[in-house]
Amino acid sequence: MVILMDLKKYGIRCLLCICTVILLLSGCSKVESDGLTGSSSVSPEVSLISSASQVTNGSTFTVSVDVSNATDLFGVNFDLQYDKTVFSKTAITDGGFLAAPVDLFYGEDIQSGNFAVGVSSRAGTSGTHTGVTGSGTLCTITFQAISTGSAKEIKIATGSAKFYDTSTSLNQTAPDVGSSVTITVN
Repeated sequence: MVILMDLKKYGIRCLLCICTVILLLSGCSKVESDGLTGSSSVSPEVSLISSASQVTNGSTFTVSVDVSNATDLFGVNFDLQYDKTVFSKTAITDGGFLAAPVDLFYGEDIQSGNFAVGVSSRAGTSGTHTGVTGSGTLCTITFQAISTGSAKEIKIATGSAKFYDTSTSLNQTAPDVGSSVTITVN
């Protein structure tokens, strides 16, 4: 009961962090400081790509969440910001980049009002995660336009992206760059 009250108080963001830490700790025992960037000077980045720049009221469209420059990646958390009077999130699906099976955690962060998302490969039967290297789609989010108006932005909150690799229990790289798409609802 106390845990539920705390989750209500601190929002879904707390739940996402707890789930990610549990997943991380269930399969990782070695801690290193070089993390995702390893010997490379390029940090991983997350970006948004929309299926449309203009939609009609009532129609749906997708926004894919892509990652680039990933090394040994098995999980990502980030916050989406969008006008909830114009767009409604209807579904979120695995994008196929991370090693299967993939867990998706998402929900409204009560404190910030952002839509918090976590995408993670599930630990295998040996308790270890499988990391992937390269670029690809983490997940796809389907939105519905629920109100007409001027162009509105859907964006990843600046600095909110956290990347996790298999070599450390709490490795986080958070580039201070947000990504966005702009959609006009007619």
